[in-house]
Amino acid sequence: PDGIPYVPVEYGDDASVEVGDWVLAAGNPFGLDQTVTAGIVSAKGRSRVGVAAYEDFIQTDAAINPGNSGGPLLDLDGRVVGMTTAIASRSGQYAGIGFAIPITMAKGVMDVLLEKGRVSRGWLGVSVQDLSSETLARLGYGELPAAPLVSLVVPGPASEAGLRAGDLILAIDGARILDGQDLGHRVAQVTVGQKFQMSIRRGAETITLEAVAIERPDTPERPIQGPETTPSEVGISARAMTPELAAFFGFTFDESKPSVVVAKVEQTSLAFQQG
Repeated sequence: PDGIPYVPVEYGDDASVEVGDWVLAAGNPFGLDQTVTAGIVSAKGRSRVGVAAYEDFIQTDAAINPGNSGGPLLDLDGRVVGMTTAIASRSGQYAGIGFAIPITMAKGVMDVLLEKGRVSRGWLGVSVQDLSSETLARLGYGELPAAPLVSLVVPGPASEAGLRAGDLILAIDGARILDGQDLGHRVAQVTVGQKFQMSIRRGAETITLEAVAIERPDTPERPIQGPETTPSEVGISARAMTPELAAFFGFTFDESKPSVVVAKVEQTSLAFQQG
């Protein structure tokens, strides 16, 4: 209303927010403006929620309902640490589980939109499969935490940096990488054209590679693919080797010796458990 001075809120540091911290959600649920609810942070880095391509949510039990989306999630000092965006509910209304985009991620998108008019994300050019610490131990890697295993490298920053299929990606710029989703988030947040370092495990050796992020292409380049079989009992899908696939992977194609390329390994299958 006229005559009431508006004071902009300040950005907080979502990295310093810890599970158990109290937070406030402000918004317009069900058309009831200036509604504030309180709760705690239930989890951080929540992914695989299924509402966005890049997910790294702060989970909270502060009541969030339709109409809250886009509103601030505030710490007790009144600083914005997140932007409320989704709920997990079978009824479509508050069920104790709400999600907020960390403010550093939201602000990064805003800055890029202001500069370029569109979202621009860094891209590496790899396909990975997630390996648990137990699987890594069985494969002889010792007591490494969970990490993504590179299964395919396409022409791009990864190939130019020297990354190979079979490498384990341990960290990006010193930040531990636990799975493929985490890897995608880290690389997407690297400014296009900026150099970043990858710590990888290749056999018994830990290596540091330097790559330059490029903008994610609309359709990442991939090798020509042949017909794919249905998953086998051990959880493997495969494609018949073709001259194009052989050239892409650096193999010698011999028509007299038919072979296949593993195209996919089903999660939790026997093949996946054995690496």
